[in-house]
Amino acid sequence: MTRLRDALLLLGLLSAIAWFAGFTDYAIAVTSINPGPTATADPDSAVGEPSGLGLWQGSVDVYTVGVGGSITLELDSSAVNAAGTDLIVCENPFLVLGTQDSFVEAMFVEVSTNGVDFARFPTRYTGNVGPFPPTIGLPTPWYSGFAGVMPFHANPELGYSPIDVVTGGGDAFDLADLLDHPLVLSELLDLDEVNYVRLIDIESGVELDSFGTPIWDAGLDTLASADVDAVVSVNSQANQVGGRPRVEMTFEAGWLTIEIEDANGLNDIKAGLKASVNGFDLPFFTLLPFFFIVELASDRLVLLTGPIPDGAFPAVLKVGAVDGVGLVGGDAVVIQ
Repeated sequence: MTRLRDALLLLGLLSAIAWFAGFTDYAIAVTSINPGPTATADPDSAVGEPSGLGLWQGSVDVYTVGVGGSITLELDSSAVNAAGTDLIVCENPFLVLGTQDSFVEAMFVEVSTNGVDFARFPTRYTGNVGPFPPTIGLPTPWYSGFAGVMPFHANPELGYSPIDVVTGGGDAFDLADLLDHPLVLSELLDLDEVNYVRLIDIESGVELDSFGTPIWDAGLDTLASADVDAVVSVNSQANQVGGRPRVEMTFEAGWLTIEIEDANGLNDIKAGLKASVNGFDLPFFTLLPFFFIVELASDRLVLLTGPIPDGAFPAVLKVGAVDGVGLVGGDAVVIQ
């Protein structure tokens, strides 16, 4: 019976692969640029698969948008609002040697269905007031809803899957964060058909977050400019294969919830559960002593912890799952 189930799963996976073999999980075209000072000449460096080099070294195959500049990219297959993280933006931050702080060059992230109406992800900056010396990094949990913060390994040539939220790294975005946006409510933005992503460099100390707080990042103050490597559709219309594990995390009013599901049973992902804190991998099961088990079934696990006071444990937490046939799911949350 087990062999029959596995054979049917593999058949379904192969059928799905055959259907979307012509699609990639990346942005494949530049639709517009608004270069700022110090922008580089080749925006096509921002399309295609990411070329991450890990925590300590930033990619050099990038497009520098220039101070206050922007680039708009078209996805090969429309991103959709599915389980967990839906989009990953790969800038090229790196950790400053000997620290856990990142050389942040922050960007706003906006998405669109029609290429005209763009919704910006909500942002929150909780860090110190700058400017900062250009030789230091900054704590990654200071930034929520920004790109240009988290280093990444994602690089198919080196064996790191770009849609693996934990192992691949980068800055994660959940389209569910836009459910109440006016463009969604007016049906000008369809969260199950996101075709365009716009990335906008943040002028340090000038731009404000969603709460009206000035945003400061690393680099040479107003001369710092973000560098775009790639945009990845973790959940797209083409890659929604049946049987993918589901991971959802929320952090609301100090309470952190982790929900993990697998239609084929938790045993299917037991060996493939993973986590990271601030970019550093750790065994998933080391998290369990800090959580209450709210629900445990053969195919579903819900964990809860809190309340966590503001600033008590700032962290970028990512949790992922890989099942027996290699399908992945994952999510990320910023605890500020």
